[in-house]
Amino acid sequence: ESNITIKGGNVTATGGKVTGTGSQRYSMGLYAANAITIHGGSVTGKSGETETYPDYSDGIAASGSITITGGTVTGEGNKSNNTAGIHVLSGRTLTISGGVVKGIGGPGRTLSYGIRAGTIQIKAGTVTGTGGDSNGKNSLGIYAGSGDMIISGGDVTGKSGTGELSCGI
Repeated sequence: ESNITIKGGNVTATGGKVTGTGSQRYSMGLYAANAITIHGGSVTGKSGETETYPDYSDGIAASGSITITGGTVTGEGNKSNNTAGIHVLSGRTLTISGGVVKGIGGPGRTLSYGIRAGTIQIKAGTVTGTGGDSNGKNSLGIYAGSGDMIISGGDVTGKSGTGELSCGI
């Protein structure tokens, strides 16, 4: 399983538009099958648009965990059925202990999240999660889906767009 570690520099990763049929389709800007760790630098992940159901569009995503200790990190989702700026798949953990972190969900046909993980721990830094408008169900700024959200420091802002359920944090 792959890991991505970024210690500095300027990193930009952009996913393309996804078309066609299949059981699941994904567009992701920056993705690791296991963990992403960001210690510094400027990191931007932008996903492409997806056209068919079920589909996913995540700016920065990992199947294991995401840990951010510093730097400027921006994840931006695009138009999709399910979209997130920063997304830890499989209900795993996002830990932020420094830096400036922004997650921006795109327009969602069903769900749009700025930042989404199973468990979220924010210890320090400036963190902003902005959900996009959702035609279907939810627009959520920062969302811990299967675990706890623990904020013990930092400056944290959650904003949502429109949806049947619209919630900042």
